[in-house]
Amino acid sequence: MNARRGLEGFGALDAEAVENIEDFVVLKRRGGAKGLDVLIRLSRDQLTHEREIRNGADTREEKLWLGVRDFRLSEIRGKYLTGAVGQTIKGQASELLTADGFADFIRKLDPGNGSGSTVLVLWGHADGPRGVLLSRVDKNFATRRLDSRLGRDILSPADARKAMAAAMSDGSRIDIVCFDACQGACIEFASEFMHYARYLIASQTPVSGDGWNYDSWPALARGLDAANCGAVAAKIARDFDAPARDNASISVLDLSVVPSVLAALESVAAALLASKPLRTRFSSLRNKMATHDHNLSGNVDMVELFASAAQKLKTSHPDFARLSGKLAKAARAAITCSIVNKDLRKRAPLHGCSIFFPTSKSTYGPPWDLITKTVYFKSPGNLLEFKKTGWHLFIRQTRKEQHQEGLRRAKSLRARKG
Repeated sequence: MNARRGLEGFGALDAEAVENIEDFVVLKRRGGAKGLDVLIRLSRDQLTHEREIRNGADTREEKLWLGVRDFRLSEIRGKYLTGAVGQTIKGQASELLTADGFADFIRKLDPGNGSGSTVLVLWGHADGPRGVLLSRVDKNFATRRLDSRLGRDILSPADARKAMAAAMSDGSRIDIVCFDACQGACIEFASEFMHYARYLIASQTPVSGDGWNYDSWPALARGLDAANCGAVAAKIARDFDAPARDNASISVLDLSVVPSVLAALESVAAALLASKPLRTRFSSLRNKMATHDHNLSGNVDMVELFASAAQKLKTSHPDFARLSGKLAKAARAAITCSIVNKDLRKRAPLHGCSIFFPTSKSTYGPPWDLITKTVYFKSPGNLLEFKKTGWHLFIRQTRKEQHQEGLRRAKSLRARKG
């Protein structure tokens, strides 16, 4: 087996990234990483690493590097990651949060080489459908010109798709894409990965900074191939041990089923966009739904949202209720494994895949005339990407509707500050 894994760490997670990499080093020294070719691209914004001494009572400072480096597990000599390892990456390839930078890394993984299976791990901060590998953002960012940081704040779903399209034009597929990052189990990312990977493992909720249980992965992934990668993905998800982690969840999505989810979603979106009364009624239903983060992110469980619509709107809007039921069924079929902490399950229904559908309480929306000024839509290009989808349903509001919601949102913000 030749299962490659790529980890990327950003910002305040520098230390945790080093510790996760050294979990693999321990495995290698014990002979537990035989047959694995582990390629790592690590971006560091801190020159030194504070390493705990053996008894855990103190730390010592060790010099590593600033910037981006590529290296293989086999290059690490001794017990620890050092500043002598790897090759410095410069130019466009070092811009990890752009399509060009991500494509460069995927090419080096070479998922189409035929010598083994490929697992890609995206390690770091994330923000659900807005993107993954969120970097540290300066506190004064809100007052700066947005174009001064284009491509440096987050890797958007659209940019991830562009990268894979450029790097995998031969029709090859990554067996499993893993988000060791927050809230990646969403239809927005699944839809972008569906033509380039077989399974997605991610959480609908935040993920703790110490990462997954990588020391058990070689045993779990032994014998991985295209035929059994679904079963392997489920083993990795169960190993995450979500029930023991506060407010945690993990799920596995079969990306081959996602096209049928999108087809059902397109029909639902068309019905909503065609009727303002229906949008109002559906939004009212959405506003009453509990989420893991009290609706701050705007993400909501996809199955729960549309299954509820199928039941509660079947009298007033029977055609839409039928379409919603089909969508909920299609989404369930794409989720092959979902594990949720029991206390969280009591508070918020989670089935394994989220969709971005904000409420007035959500940090990132609506109204859309204000959301375009945030880092979410950091360029006109990204705004156009979202306009092309049927998922972000209220992008197509009239100017009058936008203005009315803008006034309401501004009033709400003033009330919070006051």
